[in-house]
Amino acid sequence: MTKRGGNTEQDPEGWTCIRCGIQNPDWTDTCRNCGAPRPFPSVRPVRTESRMTHAAIGPVREITTGNEVLPPVPAEYTTVEVYRPWSATELMANREKAPDPLQNSVPFLEYIEHVAKSFKCTYQDLDTLCSMCFPRGAWDMAKVSFGPELEQVRQAYGAQRVPYEETLQSGATFLNGLTKWANQRIRENPVSLSDIRQKPQQTVELFYGELQTAFRHMGHNLAEQGMITYFSDCFVKGLRAQIRDGLESSLPDWRVATPMTLLQKAKGVESNLALKQSTAKVRLTEVAEAPPAPRRGACFNCGEEGHYRNDCPQPQKPQHKQEGGNQGGGRGGRRQQVQTRPDSSDPAYAVAPAAR
Repeated sequence: MTKRGGNTEQDPEGWTCIRCGIQNPDWTDTCRNCGAPRPFPSVRPVRTESRMTHAAIGPVREITTGNEVLPPVPAEYTTVEVYRPWSATELMANREKAPDPLQNSVPFLEYIEHVAKSFKCTYQDLDTLCSMCFPRGAWDMAKVSFGPELEQVRQAYGAQRVPYEETLQSGATFLNGLTKWANQRIRENPVSLSDIRQKPQQTVELFYGELQTAFRHMGHNLAEQGMITYFSDCFVKGLRAQIRDGLESSLPDWRVATPMTLLQKAKGVESNLALKQSTAKVRLTEVAEAPPAPRRGACFNCGEEGHYRNDCPQPQKPQHKQEGGNQGGGRGGRRQQVQTRPDSSDPAYAVAPAAR
């Protein structure tokens, strides 16, 4: 913003009359001593650095009072802000960033307020931007709730060159009308905070942020004690069943706790549940991978207790001989190598006659 003041070294908040040299308050437009108009632009070198879109170097105005023309200030010592309308690139860039006005009316209002402040927008600027963000025909219907004062601003200022003060005033009037529309939109489409629930894969912290954003968009104020209690109740009831039960068990008097305390407690319950679930998964994996332990005294052929393999009434299963001898150290390996009794019909076990 470029100050219209004069001698900033004497009084940063005032201006110096260039006719009589008297210091005047900043809120006056004429000299209290001689009645001369306030000099515009400044009589001192002013360096203007602005990131705003509608700021540019402009010409020096001649100041007239009656039939007298005061000497203009050289152009190299001053800068003047000159209104410049939207460019096509700027309009498209701001349109892409804007939220959906019909689905998210309050976030859209906040975005338009940010744009109006950053770019020093006039009524026509914001009107053009909103007409591009709304669906076809919806913007004309939305402007019905603005009131007749916006039409007066539009007729008074138009899209031509607008001084800096009038730019802010017309943009502020437009935002007042857009605020009325957003509030009416909320009343027509009420959303209860109690309907917002924690999603299956959503963390407690993300759910808290979502609820807080919805709370703010509905126009509620967390500074009020009644709203704090309402927010805490919606937060606890919206949690998943396991987390809610754990929170109520660890904090029986949660209704008198602050929202931040409830958030920390709920995050602790969430961490404990995640730790228990991960431990249970590890145990189930270990049990599934472990081989079944053989029952004591069971038959190696049929697996039933009460007899051994050689006495099993079931058909004998073929045994797989191990190469290289008995390499197993288990009980079954030792029993497979035991010969119960020799077979007399086998020639290998025939007894040779004694020598005489």
